[in-house]
Amino acid sequence: MNILQKIKCNFLNTFREIFVYHYNSLEFRAKVYALVISANDKPSIENFILLKKQALDIYNDEDRAQILLTSTKEIVEKII
Repeated sequence: MNILQKIKCNFLNTFREIFVYHYNSLEFRAKVYALVISANDKPSIENFILLKKQALDIYNDEDRAQILLTSTKEIVEKII
């Protein structure tokens, strides 16, 4: 990921409720995935790699998949 994509992703994560299309459905998916991932006492990186692959299959959009992954990580951190 180059620097412009990182900046764009950080911007969208910061203001995702405003700029991300159908953010509520994305947030719901993030909560469901976070519930499944946080069922383990110590979530591993493999869980997030699988989530990234599934997000790309669902959305076919790298930015939206990255936002789902970031949202899920934030929710898992809150749960733990």
